[in-house]
Amino acid sequence: MQASRVVVVVEQGAEWPNWVAQCSPLPSGSLVVIQEEDERLGDLVQRARERCTTSGRFALAVIACNERADERATAARAALGRALLALSGRLLLTAGAHSSGRCRCGLSALAAELSAATDETRAVASVRFGTEHGVAPRSVA
Repeated sequence: MQASRVVVVVEQGAEWPNWVAQCSPLPSGSLVVIQEEDERLGDLVQRARERCTTSGRFALAVIACNERADERATAARAALGRALLALSGRLLLTAGAHSSGRCRCGLSALAAELSAATDETRAVASVRFGTEHGVAPRSVA
């Protein structure tokens, strides 16, 4: 297992985080999980958790989020975020450059909540919007 491995989970309709292309190709052993067209978000979360748990630790976990900001989407992202933080210690929630204020606010609040819940482990959840290159992710911790 390489310490630089990355896991990227992409929700249906989410913008692929183009800055990940800087890592292209992704380090050996990295994992990409993409929501199927007819797959419910809860099912994606379950599938991603199962795949990640059997794959071991990652240096970074990324959830590429769509515009959904309802309670079900937030709860599903929180569950997935907690699982990914346990496997990586670093979680990045992303959305497109033109994402709505509601989406940005919701993801920022979720990142803060996830980081606060992991004080003992020093795990960090951050957010990044758009296709910023060469910039460290903005931490909300």
